[in-house]
Amino acid sequence: MSSETVEPKADPVAEVVEEIKHNPSRPRNNSFVKAIVYGTKSWTLPKKSAEDDQLYSWILYVKPYFEENLENYIDKVIFTLHESYNQPVRVCRHPPYSVSEVGWGEFKAVITFKFKGVSKHMVRIYKKITLFDPHIPDFTETDPLVDEHYGELLFENAPLVLQRHLRIDEGKTKVVGNHSKDHSARRMEIRTLVDAARQYCNVLGMQVQAENSSRQKIFFTDY
Repeated sequence: MSSETVEPKADPVAEVVEEIKHNPSRPRNNSFVKAIVYGTKSWTLPKKSAEDDQLYSWILYVKPYFEENLENYIDKVIFTLHESYNQPVRVCRHPPYSVSEVGWGEFKAVITFKFKGVSKHMVRIYKKITLFDPHIPDFTETDPLVDEHYGELLFENAPLVLQRHLRIDEGKTKVVGNHSKDHSARRMEIRTLVDAARQYCNVLGMQVQAENSSRQKIFFTDY
């Protein structure tokens, strides 16, 4: 985990000027889909280490579904933990985007994504810190309890500054990364649902869509 640091601010106006200068005919209406995986790994602490009711060790993480660098377009990931933790807000500016802690109870953490070149756009998702399985009483660090999910960040008509970051590595062959489980079926299910929703909106609202085609939207979906 990387702590919050002060970094030089980029000049978004200059980046847009450069974008238009080098790509004057590029369409301004664009859609990008970035696949991610997020989850928790947890295990039972040895009794001799379980002091002050800290019975479990856990990791909350976000990583790309494909072998790509999230840092290309993500400025930082903010993890908001239960208020009982010291410094419950943890900021990661560079991979790996994760938080490691110990505790005794489950709770719902907040994961906030902030993106390169834009300050007002963010995406917030929630993930329960999963520590228990009623069928298996104990887990170890080498064989942890894993609760991992697939999701997608959907960018509709992203600002030009952000588009430049989103296009990095877009032309490369996509290779699925190493994950705790196979998410391919879930990915196909979500892709089908998203495509169907887009088609439905196109049929019902062609005029509305045209009137609002320049609106900038960023969504997260894991249905």
